[in-house]
Amino acid sequence: MPCGLLYSALLVAALSGGPLQGALTMALFGVGSGVWLVSAPWLWGKLRAHLNAARARWGTRLAGGLLVGVAGWALWMDLIYKPSLWCR
Repeated sequence: MPCGLLYSALLVAALSGGPLQGALTMALFGVGSGVWLVSAPWLWGKLRAHLNAARARWGTRLAGGLLVGVAGWALWMDLIYKPSLWCR
C-alpha cells in the first residue's frame, strides 16, 4: 500500500518538530524509496534468471523421473497385477 506508506511518512514528518526536521524526514524517505525502486527490479531479474536456470536443470530431470515412474506403474499394473486377478 504505497499511498498509506507515504501518508504515514508525511505524518511522521509533520510531527517531527520543525520544518527542517520534517524536510530531512521526507528526504530520507525519498532516498530509501529510491534505493528500493532502483534495486528491486535488478534483484528480481537476478532471482528470476537463477530460478529459470534451476528449473531448466531440475525440471527436465523431474519430468524424466515421473515418466519412468508412471511407465513402471503401468507395466506393473498390466503384467503383474491384472494376471493375479485371474489366478484367484
